[in-house]
Amino acid sequence: MRKRIKRISVCLSVCCVAVLGLVLFGYFTLPQAITVSAEIPAIGMYSPVASRQTAVTASTTPTADTKQDYALFGVVPVKTVSVTQTDRKYVYAGGDVIGLQMLTDGVIVVDVQSFESVNGEVSPAKDAGLQKGDIITAVNGVQVSDNHSFSAAISDSSGQEIDMTFLRGTQEKHALVTPQLCKQSGIYRCGAWVRDSTVGIGTMTYYDPSTGIYGALGHCVSDMDTGEMLPIAGGQIVDAYVWNIKKGESGTAGELGGSLEEEVIGSIEKNCQSGVYGILYEAPLCAGEYPVAWETEVKAGPAEIMLSLDGETIESYDIEIERINADYNAEIKNMVIRITDEELLEKTGGIVQGMSGSPIIQNDMLVGAVTHVLVNDPTKGYGIFIENMLDAAA
Repeated sequence: MRKRIKRISVCLSVCCVAVLGLVLFGYFTLPQAITVSAEIPAIGMYSPVASRQTAVTASTTPTADTKQDYALFGVVPVKTVSVTQTDRKYVYAGGDVIGLQMLTDGVIVVDVQSFESVNGEVSPAKDAGLQKGDIITAVNGVQVSDNHSFSAAISDSSGQEIDMTFLRGTQEKHALVTPQLCKQSGIYRCGAWVRDSTVGIGTMTYYDPSTGIYGALGHCVSDMDTGEMLPIAGGQIVDAYVWNIKKGESGTAGELGGSLEEEVIGSIEKNCQSGVYGILYEAPLCAGEYPVAWETEVKAGPAEIMLSLDGETIESYDIEIERINADYNAEIKNMVIRITDEELLEKTGGIVQGMSGSPIIQNDMLVGAVTHVLVNDPTKGYGIFIENMLDAAA
């Protein structure tokens, strides 16, 4: 009898710990807020049990806000979630490969080197504390926006100490730099190598004809040397032609090799963690109009990506959404995807550079975009919820 009671006690203890663990898991992984267009959904094992309306907004897109209680299996209270009920949005899914030409907000230090001056080998920029990845925005209070204005400010210094304003991450700093006369060139230099622009290719994710706004890439454009997100002062997108495909292999990322056309088809207004955004001047090559899925509607299972490799037609390729990231606060790695389409695997080996931004379709809805490849297995990668991209564009 005592053994039976002991076993029951142990079982009850295990059950209590398991329930507590699921409650804590739900508390930390359920989103703070969700948007829906119809009924409020269950999220995994957590079900809505009660709601209370807090506000109604009258606009061209009517919304109603509620506070929704979620409970484990509909029984054990877990968390209160803010729910916005609104009309479903429709946009055009992209899939066309585009070229990006971006001007930085300042100049990026890509290297700091020494040089031979009339006084011997020197490195004024390094001595002043400048580092690779810093973004120089001004010299003596005057903004520098390109390589020419930066070089002119240094060469015109006549060797006098100058005050450089720069960004390191998000923190603004100052460095006092004394340029030295270069023995070889006869001009004043500081030893900082800088770049003011970047170009590349990616894939357009969506286009909203009601506003002209597009979203692309699903992740930020970073500097190729520093890995830091580029703060931009503007830019433009152009048509791109894919002329070569380097297949991805385990340990080596593949890429789409392309050339940029001359015709400008849109502007670049924003570069942020979840993508590149701007205004299109003309309707792009698209896969058609699709309803936008809320993040709670995206499920593990079959899906497809849309991509044009010839610049003329957008093809559909099969994928599997293997896992939804339980951390709903994740910005761009919201799902793990795997390419299953034999034709695409034959062409690219999986996900390659340049495919970032390829729209993901599931259940006839636009649910997200491809963002990254897993280098050790190019058939797999990450995707971002389309809802996160639309929020970033607003």
